Amino acid sequence: MKKILVITPFFYPHIGGSERYMEELYLFLRKKHPEIDVDVLCYNTNKVSKKESYQGLNIYRIPCWNILPDQFSLPNPASLIQFLFSERNSYDLIHCSTRFFDSSC
Repeated sequence: MKKILVITPFFYPHIGGSERYMEELYLFLRKKHPEIDVDVLCYNTNKVSKKESYQGLNIYRIPCWNILPDQFSLPNPASLIQFLFSERNSYDLIHCSTRFFDSSC
């Protein structure tokens, strides 16, 4: 079984062009290859659950500060580091969808 981590600042339930693109891309991949697990790491900008399964994608949301709502947020550093270090060896591929997402470093 292969595992992919998608790192993107915004994802479901936040709706926008790049969010829709990432969702459609990985739903298509899962349809063609159901043996691949896809986890999404994003900011919790909408104050929803920290972990959720959505259409076969596992979404992990970390706390953040909304500097410009729906445009620019900064992560809670402790939460970001904790997630990245606890999961660092469990993925076969990491896809950072934007260069401005702090955790892509």
